[in-house]
Amino acid sequence: EMAEAIGDRQMQYSTLFNLATIMQDRGEWNDAVAIYRQGERLLEEIGWGHARYQNLQRQAESEIALGRIDRALRHLQECLSRGDAILEPANRVNTRTFLFDAYLRACADEFAEAAIADGRRLVDELRIEEALETVQLREGRWLAARRLWASAAVAFGDAAAQARSQNHGS
Repeated sequence: EMAEAIGDRQMQYSTLFNLATIMQDRGEWNDAVAIYRQGERLLEEIGWGHARYQNLQRQAESEIALGRIDRALRHLQECLSRGDAILEPANRVNTRTFLFDAYLRACADEFAEAAIADGRRLVDELRIEEALETVQLREGRWLAARRLWASAAVAFGDAAAQARSQNHGS
């Protein structure tokens, strides 16, 4: 309300984004999508490019949780095709890990494997330490989906060690 009163659309957007993130953390996926869409309308007015793609990524995350893979893929394909040139390296990796999540959920194994391999390539090539854990978790999920239990356990252990080194205990 305060941001609206003074006409600060960037602060309005940031507030909406934070509220939607809280909704996601609570598992209130439909509410999160609705709030992200409100934020998207503000971003269209502002023209704030990188935030638009972060917003689409988060919408996609909620859509995946709701089983609406088609919507998630639409958002993520836009992030990949248009947002990759704008997003920070860690968010470029996020596009690929969310693509992995969507494809794995849709049982599109070849696409899932390609998405996580591309995420790993970016992490290694650009040395994106803060994105390593999320890739390792997906690699563990991929190995578990392939029933390669011992390798999956190693990948999850690597992700846990990386999380501890980055102080992301959970």
